[in-house]
Amino acid sequence: MAHIAQYRWISTLCSLTVSLVATAPAAETQQLIDTPFMELIRDSVVHRDLGLARTQVDSLRKITDQFDPQLFLTRNRREDERRKQVHDLVIRVRPRLKPILNTAQLKRLKQIELQCQGPRALLRPDVQSRMLLAKPQVEAIAAEVTSTGNAVRDAWKQVQEKGRPRAAVQKHIDGIRSAESRKILRHLNGNQRSRWKSLIGRPAALSAFGQGLKYKAPEFAEGMTWINSSPVTMKSLRGKVVILHFYAFG
Repeated sequence: MAHIAQYRWISTLCSLTVSLVATAPAAETQQLIDTPFMELIRDSVVHRDLGLARTQVDSLRKITDQFDPQLFLTRNRREDERRKQVHDLVIRVRPRLKPILNTAQLKRLKQIELQCQGPRALLRPDVQSRMLLAKPQVEAIAAEVTSTGNAVRDAWKQVQEKGRPRAAVQKHIDGIRSAESRKILRHLNGNQRSRWKSLIGRPAALSAFGQGLKYKAPEFAEGMTWINSSPVTMKSLRGKVVILHFYAFG
């Protein structure tokens, strides 16, 4: 089966008398964060952390192979559209893991996912309910995330419009994102901070994630005009060495 490699992607009691944010606003704020779920379930480093057997890994691969063509189509979408499409995809894929992973493995996978998302994960509806966040807290956290997004976009403009060195801008952006995490956690009370530490569990090897990930290549679009060749399919190329030559107009 043909696959393509992708570059590194650069990541949960009850009855207290607090005003919890409504479901609809929670769903909206969730669109401010990316989910690494589709990457984590295929990452060999995550597989080792979860202690997966070969049969479990193979079962996960069958799931990712099935949904990779849809994931591929999100690449060129506008940022907000891409996030929504990926979230919708994860909603479909996540239940399929229950017959494959045991309870402990599912719990650990969620911990790793939260670690990758960082404190931004507090905007997830499921995390908000577990953390017992009040509506003003959620709004404040969303404001921090929005502010960071604006700052990062402004920083990249320095590269595009003023020619600032990319390495220097990236270092500045890393500082902005690190500061965001500290600012978000300041909106939590002591009990909530302890609950957050419990939700994310023991530290995972985040720096080792995302290397050499493989994705199933989508089928060629129908109706294409082929030059110097009759139409081919991904199936017909299986087991062959293929050179891809592509270009873009801009």
